[in-house]
Amino acid sequence: MINLFSKSKGYFTAGLSLCFLVAAGLLHDHKPWYAILAITLTGVFLSWLIASISAFMLHRRILNLFYAQLNPHDFIAVYQPLLRKANIRKNILFTMKCYLSNAYAAEGQYQKALAVLDSVPVFTGKKRRQCEAILAGNRCELYCAQEMPGAAREEYLKLEELVSAGEVSQKPILDLLQVKIHLLEGKATKEDYEVVRGLLSPTATRYYQLTVKYLLGRFNEQLGEIAFARAYYSEVAKAAPQIAVASNAAKRLEELPDTAE
Repeated sequence: MINLFSKSKGYFTAGLSLCFLVAAGLLHDHKPWYAILAITLTGVFLSWLIASISAFMLHRRILNLFYAQLNPHDFIAVYQPLLRKANIRKNILFTMKCYLSNAYAAEGQYQKALAVLDSVPVFTGKKRRQCEAILAGNRCELYCAQEMPGAAREEYLKLEELVSAGEVSQKPILDLLQVKIHLLEGKATKEDYEVVRGLLSPTATRYYQLTVKYLLGRFNEQLGEIAFARAYYSEVAKAAPQIAVASNAAKRLEELPDTAE
């Protein structure tokens, strides 16, 4: 991830230069070779560690544009160019594209979100199964967001097969997707509702909390608890009108009856 940011690369380059200067000075002073090697390796490691921390903090600051500040538009504008950087490790590129897809989905640009998922790098072996599971889960989420239960069910079954075979450990995600599909199919139960309610956490990102509260609104609406549905939709709609889940909440709020039938 160091290669993504000029600032982090600068830290690493400066650290390496300092290491070599120190090593040259020690050689000049005829210090033991093992001492020079140990000091140089320690310096290289510290340079890498400082640069890595810098890259991590810069990356988290960009992610906060989306997940904390609820501004997927600016996030995409800053994040997408980073994907064009050279020498990005395959696993990092995969994760970054998943973040970008999530941001497009948050804007309601579902076809772009799917296109990004289609462009992720291909893995082999055990890692391939893990990535296939992540992609199936993300696609299922996207189809749920578009209220396409048939397509969502197909992706769900792909993930279920991988989980059942013991190749991946994404059972909690599988259970949540099943709940979402039940909701789309009009088969939501109070047990499903409790599963979603248990996902509310003060440590979750602001974006995640809003998506869960929108789901709770949908469940309450389907279960006939209109007052509770109205409360959840109102909270989500007011939070950030620029994201799709908020505009969806506003639309559903307008369509709610005044009282439960």
